[in-house]
Amino acid sequence: MIGALTLVGVIALGFGILTERALGQSSLFVTSHLVIGGSCLIGAAVLALLRIGRSQQPALRAPLLRTLLGLILALAGAVGVYGAAAWLDIRFDWTFEGQFELAEATESILRALPEPLELSLYFDAGDPRIRNTRLLLEEMARQNDVTVRVREIDQHPSDEDRYGLGSSNSVVARLGEAWTLVDRPTEGALFSAISGLVRQDKKVVYITVGAGEGDLEKTDEGGYSGLFIALESEGYLPRPLPLALAAEIPPDAEALLTLAPRRRLPAMALTALQSYVEAGGRWVAFVEPEVDSGIESLLAHFGITPEPGFIIDPASGPIEGDPPGYNPVASAYSKHPVTRGLESNRMTFFRGARALSLHKAQPDDRLRSVVHTSGEAWIDPAPDRDNPSMDLPAPPSGVSGNYQTLVAVGEVKRKGPAARIVVFGDADIASNRSLTALYNLDLVMNAIHWATEQESAISIRPKAGGRQLVQFPVPLQSSLQAFYGVGLLVPECLLILGGLVWLRQREA
Repeated sequence: MIGALTLVGVIALGFGILTERALGQSSLFVTSHLVIGGSCLIGAAVLALLRIGRSQQPALRAPLLRTLLGLILALAGAVGVYGAAAWLDIRFDWTFEGQFELAEATESILRALPEPLELSLYFDAGDPRIRNTRLLLEEMARQNDVTVRVREIDQHPSDEDRYGLGSSNSVVARLGEAWTLVDRPTEGALFSAISGLVRQDKKVVYITVGAGEGDLEKTDEGGYSGLFIALESEGYLPRPLPLALAAEIPPDAEALLTLAPRRRLPAMALTALQSYVEAGGRWVAFVEPEVDSGIESLLAHFGITPEPGFIIDPASGPIEGDPPGYNPVASAYSKHPVTRGLESNRMTFFRGARALSLHKAQPDDRLRSVVHTSGEAWIDPAPDRDNPSMDLPAPPSGVSGNYQTLVAVGEVKRKGPAARIVVFGDADIASNRSLTALYNLDLVMNAIHWATEQESAISIRPKAGGRQLVQFPVPLQSSLQAFYGVGLLVPECLLILGGLVWLRQREA
């Protein structure tokens, strides 16, 4: 009985603790397992003590006492190791995707602070959210020039009026005389806030409008308001530019973004764009299949040709209601600053993409394919996207699979300094629907940083984590949340059953 209770207690405690660590939060599943596990271990200890007291054979008492003493020493040792690690500030993060580690971008901006940063957490008594927020702020303060203050709102009414605190669990980030309020202090929100404080000298990025491009003011899934916010957060000043009416690109442009124009641009606009690139401009272009706006021919003039048709990649399954292959999930990257930090386990997602082919227009041009499909992909000039069978389409006759280019970069020198060009074969990757999926935001913003020669800002940004993380394949946190019922109980019960059988055979 003692062995069975000990076995059940250890397994229940293990499942409860590991689940809480992986999810970063408690739940009914975690709490019940901690209670059951602790109760079983206490019961086993009590039974062991009673057996020792009732034993009529003194020879048995010594082994039982040694076993009990060993258990106590093991628990004391575990507590001691935990305390020593806390005292020495040694930390381990075994969670999926490093949930308790700061992202590379956050660490980078904290290391480069121009002056001390103060993070003040304001809370109402009894708010359970402040624990995780406080731990996050303390992690930011480790080995960085950051001060963390935790203040109860009722005890600081002047701060409540000064900063416009609207709710508990709000953080005020102060850098010198500048400050900003973060109402929902996730790592991503704090990163954006701190970036805005650090990068006060914003660089102007013009985004073309007026020819059916993506709308940076729309907040629905098809809009690009998320890209607008990301640009502002990372030190840029986005401004609209009616390219169809422009005779030239403004001279203060740090870069020009074109989000897949749907209508044909006039010759004057294309001439202005060509002159801008030839003078050493920075151009980040997004193109879509089955569209001829004029920028496609201009990109081909500089050596990056958007091919007609859709990419079909059999390695990508059915996504968002489309048949398999229509929405490539890329995990193959060439080594380049644009793809820094992206690996085979950090995928990017494209919806209805157009292939890009490269050919040097001049010998000194430097062109590079940086994001690729799998080696099984092909180009379908006229795919049936309304395929009711949801089957993978067959490749056209005589067409074999090969790696297709999804994103290409180029450095071309014409009349002025070398220009930098980045071309995406899909504009949906930057839309509100897909920007925060997988590592799309990192790829898009890193491309803009490279184009504007801000390579020190290239990094992997913090992810939301937990239920908010949009990830494919499904992350461990979401898997555990989905398996709170039968999913986790089945392996747990099998493990307990196997342990009980082993104990029975050992006793026999």
